[in-house]
Amino acid sequence: MLSIRPITLREANSYVARHHRHNQPTNGHKWSVACYDGDRLCGVAIAGQPIARKLDDGRTIEIRRVCTDGTYNACNILYGACARIAREMK
Repeated sequence: MLSIRPITLREANSYVARHHRHNQPTNGHKWSVACYDGDRLCGVAIAGQPIARKLDDGRTIEIRRVCTDGTYNACNILYGACARIAREMK
């Protein structure tokens, strides 16, 4: 069963560096979440302010990185968790 837990930016960037084939780790975030399959880390999502200044209205969140090891539905769960967190932070 997949579950979501908080993760530090350093840990999330380390996971991205190990598993992502073309994106580099990001610098800065509002929050990061991790997806676990039991005790195994199977994906991370890093959310932050939008890069484009015109979109940075104080309420918009940009998902900067989503990286998984291919676990079924891990990506969907990470995006869903980020959307729920963003709605709660209004």
